[in-house]
Amino acid sequence: MKNAKQILSIPVFCSTDKYEVGSDSLANLPRGVLQLINKFDPNGFDAKDIEKLEFLCNIVGRCHDSVLKIE
Repeated sequence: MKNAKQILSIPVFCSTDKYEVGSDSLANLPRGVLQLINKFDPNGFDAKDIEKLEFLCNIVGRCHDSVLKIE
């Protein structure tokens, strides 16, 4: 396995979570993290990659929120 040369990490929050600076609320904790490692492009990750991963994290967060409501 190759060593990781590039890592893009974005936290996943539920849609009902409200981040408050300086708060100890559990809502400030991410539900998970999505990571992309070692992009094949020699230029590495760019702003478009970040935007796409943030969008995906948003979807995953909403899905997790829906599962919690069903349970």
